[in-house]
Parts: sequence; structure tokens; C-alpha cells
Amino acid sequence: MSKPRICYLVSSPDGDITVNDEKLNLTLEGDPTKTTYREYFKSIEKFLMKDNLSPLISAINNKTKKNVNINDIKKIIIRAEKHGAISHPASIEVFYKHSKTKFCLNVSVVNSYSVLLEKEFINIKKLNERFKFSYLPDVHLFKHIGNFSFLLEDWLEGYHEFHFTYDYNKQPYLNLWEFGNGYKRLTKEQTMKIFKEISKILTLYFDIEDFSQINLWHNSAGDFIAKINGKNIDVKLTTVREYEPFIVFKETESKNIVIALIYFLFNLLLIARLDKIDGIKETIWVDEFCIDPLIQGFVEALRIKKKESTYYDLDIRIIKTLKTFKKNELKIAHKPILELHKKESDYKIIFNNIDKHINNLYFSLQNYPL
Repeated sequence: MSKPRICYLVSSPDGDITVNDEKLNLTLEGDPTKTTYREYFKSIEKFLMKDNLSPLISAINNKTKKNVNINDIKKIIIRAEKHGAISHPASIEVFYKHSKTKFCLNVSVVNSYSVLLEKEFINIKKLNERFKFSYLPDVHLFKHIGNFSFLLEDWLEGYHEFHFTYDYNKQPYLNLWEFGNGYKRLTKEQTMKIFKEISKILTLYFDIEDFSQINLWHNSAGDFIAKINGKNIDVKLTTVREYEPFIVFKETESKNIVIALIYFLFNLLLIARLDKIDGIKETIWVDEFCIDPLIQGFVEALRIKKKESTYYDLDIRIIKTLKTFKKNELKIAHKPILELHKKESDYKIIFNNIDKHINNLYFSLQNYPL
């Protein structure tokens, strides 16, 4: 057996950066343990080479349905892609038999985050089995080695992170981060389509039996990614940190699917309006143009979900119910949601904008077609 050639690279908007000794001695961005790139890359290599590359080979064969063995693998590129609060994702590009396959490897270097990464593995696996949608990556393996934890999953090729930035007049617009090709300014129409897809995806994964939903998602963390080809826009979700009910009914209360989904929508609308400029700077409150597409995505998903439930008229019932809300009733309904967000860093910007948000929401609901 000959060991495949292994290369280290760092991704950037302008293309790959070759890693030299100087770069290897630098610490990972945002890592409180001050782990160096050298330790990061070596730990990934150790994970990949474990048991004669068996975890990687198994993932390749599961993904491609080919019969690849260790002698077929000629080269592996380990590319540091980005740095998050919980993990430092890398792409793993494997070259074999005149072909290649790419994976995403989420790497946690903080022991306390290992539990969160494992929970993410369990959540995505469960949702991929429970729902037959294709908005989440396939996950292959979670492993803890030394001080590092690894989650191996499919790489979503051609999909990129997006964040708001400012133009020369201090007006925000959405940028698609096409690593290797720089940044791409999206039109308002494209931006609205992305917001619609975000809402649609989250609603599709709402469990109408026990009201479980995807929680702790953030646009500022780059949780959603998009592939854009002209007017064709495809959006996917990269992470599921938590999957459980947002509201819990008391034992003496009857579970009301309409109430549960209304609170789900209200919370979704608030979180979706938050982003960070350039992904790392100050928090921005997105303009009200996003409300209509978010509601549209919610309704479209409910219509799709009719096939899996006995709630055949759920979309119509919810919109009819929402149209009966007066402005003061919308404000009252938002109080428990605001209370849940009170300890979060973004609470102040939500609180400062809630009155205008409710006015915008009321107008959108009253004008929403049945």
C-alpha cells in the first residue's frame, strides 16, 4: 500500500492559498484554544488515514456506489474553508481512478463543542430518514480523536454562503460569496427568492405530529447556502443544531397545529431579518421586502406537506386565521417570542424594530391572496 499524496490549502474569495510553514504556525481564526493550522491539518490527516483510510473509502463507496479501495486513491486535498463558532469546516477532495469526490469535514477543536457536533450528526441523519427532501447534506461519520471531533458529510458543490454588505451609499444588498470567483451582487428579485426558499425549507422540516422544528439557525452563521445560475436559484441548509418543539403545550391543553405553526412563522420572520454585514460585522435588520417571500415560502411548504398529513387545508386555515389578527393582537402574540430571545445578543435590535415589523407583517397578511 502506498500512501496517497496529501496537500494543504486555504480557501479564499480570490482562490486557494498554498500553505507554507509560516501559515502552519498561525492559529485558527476564532479558536479559544489557539490551535495552529499545523495541528488542524495534521489532525484531519490522522482522521482520514485511520484504519487504512477505511472511513473515507466507506464514504466514497456509499456516495458514488463504486468499489474504490485504498490502492485507487492517489491524492487528497485538505482545504480549510471557513471558521465558525462551533467548528472549522474543511473540504476533502479525493482523487482516484480518473475521478474525484469531494466531502465536507466539520472539525471541532473545543471539547465542549464535540457534543454539539455529534448532536448535529444525529439530527441531520434523523431528518434525512424522516423526510424525503434533499435540502440537507448526507452525513457519513462522526468521530472523536484526541482533542478533535470530526463530522464527515457530503460537500454541496457549487453552493455558496451569502451575506448582506453595504454599497457606496451605505445601502445594504446581498452578496453571494463565490469562493474562487470573488463576490457576486444579487438583485432584489434573487434576494427575495432566497428568502422564500429559506422559509420553505424550514417549514418543510416542521414535524406536524410533535411540532419539532429546526432551531438555532442563523443567516449570519452562513447556515443556508445558494447555487445561482441565471434565474435558477437553489438553496440548501448545512446544519441542524437543534430539532425540538419551539412551544410546548401543557398536559391539560389540546395540541393545536394552527397555533404551533403560527408561532413557528412569527419566530421565523424575526430570525430571518437578522444578518451580519459581511458575515462578521454589525448586525443588520433586513428591510421589510423580505416578509412577503418568507410568508410565500411558508405557505408553499404547507401545500407540499399536505401529501404527508391529514391536514389537507392547513395552508388556507392558517392564512385565514392570520388575516383575523389586529395589530395589537399581533403584538400580544409576539410577547412570548420576544421573551425567549431576551438573553440573546440580537435581542436589542429585534426589540427596537418589533413595532415597525408588526405593522409590516399586518399589511402583508391583509394583502396576502387566498
